[in-house]
Amino acid sequence: MANLSHRTVCLPALLCLAWSDAQASTWEVPSAAGACLLWVVALASACCLLLRRSFRIEEEVERLRSKLYAEQQQRADTEAALSETHAVLARLVQQQGRERDTERGRIARDIHDDLGQTLLALRIDVSLLQVSTKGLHPAIHDKLGTLAGTLDHALRSLRAVLNDLRPLALGEGLCGAMQRQVREFSRLSGITHEFIADEHALELAQREPALDVVLYRVLQESLTNVARHSHASKVWVRVACEEGCVCLRIQDNGVGMPTDPVHYGCGLAGMRERISAVGGDLLVESAPDAGTLLALSLPLAHETVVR
Repeated sequence: MANLSHRTVCLPALLCLAWSDAQASTWEVPSAAGACLLWVVALASACCLLLRRSFRIEEEVERLRSKLYAEQQQRADTEAALSETHAVLARLVQQQGRERDTERGRIARDIHDDLGQTLLALRIDVSLLQVSTKGLHPAIHDKLGTLAGTLDHALRSLRAVLNDLRPLALGEGLCGAMQRQVREFSRLSGITHEFIADEHALELAQREPALDVVLYRVLQESLTNVARHSHASKVWVRVACEEGCVCLRIQDNGVGMPTDPVHYGCGLAGMRERISAVGGDLLVESAPDAGTLLALSLPLAHETVVR
């Protein structure tokens, strides 16, 4: 096409030059017809030049269009690969979380059945000895009382460790476990609370693998952060089912979070990891002296959403 357009342009120009040379060699003044022919040839040459430039522009546009299509295709392939990689990583994190919770539960059961029972038996023996020495050996009686107090403290610490490994309260149901956690938070911190929960939403969450643990752990971590850093006087906890998701909102009236994300610590990152592993979303809103809102939504399987 380029060679053809080049010849098309050159032919009128050559004819024009040949005619001009003929006129110059005869030293004759060109007639009106010859002048018209000269103008026609010149216009034809200009048209051919414009046509050639148009061809070049079309070729350049086509080349750029092909390049753009190739880049768009490459970008689409890259995005598909990234999406697949993200899905694989999410499955791996979720599987790791399930295996971790399973292992933590096994360790908790072993500690409870072995160390817990041993400490409890020792506590009973010490109590019996303390009763038998009452009034007979005051020094031994007092020492056994001190030992009994130490064993009670050890049992409480052991229960706390077991609850951290695998929340024993979840065996009683998610709703009861969350209510107990909020009440215990208020008792220890002195911060009042308002707990509103849709029992149907909690039932749906309990049917889903790992969702009950995620909800409970996020609530536990959030309340711990409120007690440590917020200086709040009240916290609101609400659980509901919205658009196929279980939603948990935790809000306090404290001092808010620091504006620099570097000071958030590892707790928030751990929550994001847990929530992302089950396909959920986490939103954190905070302002100085305006409290903090933590809202998460966890998707439910379609078959469990329908009543």
